[in-house]
Amino acid sequence: MTAALALLFGGLGAIVGSFLNVVIHRLPRAEPMRLMGRSQCPSCRAVIAWFDNLPLLSYLLLLGRCRRCRWPIPIRYPAVEALGSGLFAVALLRGDTLGWSPLLAGAGLVSAFLAALVAASFIDLRHRTLPDLLTLKVALPIATLAAVAVPAIHGTSLWGVSLAGAGKPGLASLLVGMAGSAAGAGAVLLVRSVALRLTRRASMVAGDAKLMAACGMLVGPQGALVAIALALLVGGTLRLVLRGRAPPYGPLLAAGATATLLVGPALRLL
Repeated sequence: MTAALALLFGGLGAIVGSFLNVVIHRLPRAEPMRLMGRSQCPSCRAVIAWFDNLPLLSYLLLLGRCRRCRWPIPIRYPAVEALGSGLFAVALLRGDTLGWSPLLAGAGLVSAFLAALVAASFIDLRHRTLPDLLTLKVALPIATLAAVAVPAIHGTSLWGVSLAGAGKPGLASLLVGMAGSAAGAGAVLLVRSVALRLTRRASMVAGDAKLMAACGMLVGPQGALVAIALALLVGGTLRLVLRGRAPPYGPLLAAGATATLLVGPALRLL
């Protein structure tokens, strides 16, 4: 039963990934985003037929080109769809393993949260900005709802002290999430301040703090700090390898938070 649900979640994730491509393309350009609107080829402006807009499958059948003008479709489109499919399926499977209850609510909320992170990450990679719409107005409310509705996602203990004694796990989980938001945003601002003092360059930006405020709500303070540590480790390594040129920290922070969220307690070392 769980395997069948994972397949269903994977298919839904591919569909959501198709919409995320619209968000990634239009949001930085302040263009309208319509759930039911018809997509157009960015090159020839031809309306894309439904059979040419099937997630993953249409890209393969079209050999990665527009049917009308043969414009090469960026690899980002199938990559985001595949990423959405994989993350949704893994969220369901890991939620079952980690005891998220109710499972469908937990997996659904986590999947929606991860979808927001995917869109924010790809926008940051291309435009070096993390839109508040995705971090504060989408990801943070979803994370808050998940913390209250599915306390098992990050638990009800804060630094080893249980907050569930009052018999309201949703409230205890929310308090842990709020501590996670504060820890995530605060740690990013601290890293930014130290980097400015030592190198006169900010390694992280305000958008990264907002992103970690949302992530911390869902992964808790330990998970937020581990996610930031992973991002700094990978980011520092990339800067050495690429001689100072590296991707922004937004996608690395999102990846670190995703790892702590889906891998579970094994990565929450603190």
